[in-house]
Amino acid sequence: MTRCTLARRTRFLRGVAKALVAAGLVFAVSIPILRWAVRGGIPALSDQIGKSAQEHLALPSGVAPTAESRLAILADKLRPQTAPSSRSFRVLLANYADIHSFNLPPDAIVVTAGLVCAAADPDLVVEAIALQLAHLENRDVTHSVADAVNWHSPVAFLRGDLSALRDRMLDFADPKHSPGFTEAEDNAAGERALALLRLAGSTIPSTKELTSRAERLAEVHLEAGESPPPAPAGADEFNWPKARAEACDVIGRAGASAD
Repeated sequence: MTRCTLARRTRFLRGVAKALVAAGLVFAVSIPILRWAVRGGIPALSDQIGKSAQEHLALPSGVAPTAESRLAILADKLRPQTAPSSRSFRVLLANYADIHSFNLPPDAIVVTAGLVCAAADPDLVVEAIALQLAHLENRDVTHSVADAVNWHSPVAFLRGDLSALRDRMLDFADPKHSPGFTEAEDNAAGERALALLRLAGSTIPSTKELTSRAERLAEVHLEAGESPPPAPAGADEFNWPKARAEACDVIGRAGASAD
């Protein structure tokens, strides 16, 4: 091999090495940039992931018209106090037996039929909505999704594949897989939910009681399709007994179809 040929090959290998190092640096930098974008730096991106998650859930509509309309009424109690960016939020009913609520950006709060069926008092449901609304305002779900960005994410993003990030968001829909929120996020959401409830006329004295009521409700043992216990006085304002009965029936039908 001549000295000239060796020199050319050396220059070529150096060029390749520099290109690989540059590509590696660009790839490494793309991870924090993508995390920033998903976290809310580019709201359209996190909203796109949320809309994909909503579509993937394919929640039924019209299966419990009274329950769904009462959820809308409860949401409207909070809407005037909500931050302008989240004021168009919707409350959707999921036909799940789990006593659970969660939110999916940019505008969806999901309440399960199990929660409605188990809640003797509609205030328990509006409290759950207020907590999720506070998390929605703070974009806490998207923060968790952003933390899931890894070495595979930039390549998937370039291919237009957001399924891994969508699936991370959908983990919040399942109490068994939900990553939950940080202590700071929970505390901030509790304080904000309390403010929303007080402005809406509710009389919850502390975030500790708000959390305690939610935990007690989650401990209720609920059989699919069971009839709700008698409603307390004053619950007829929203025709809550009928809403609960519909939600219990939805659970029963969902269980029957699964069998």
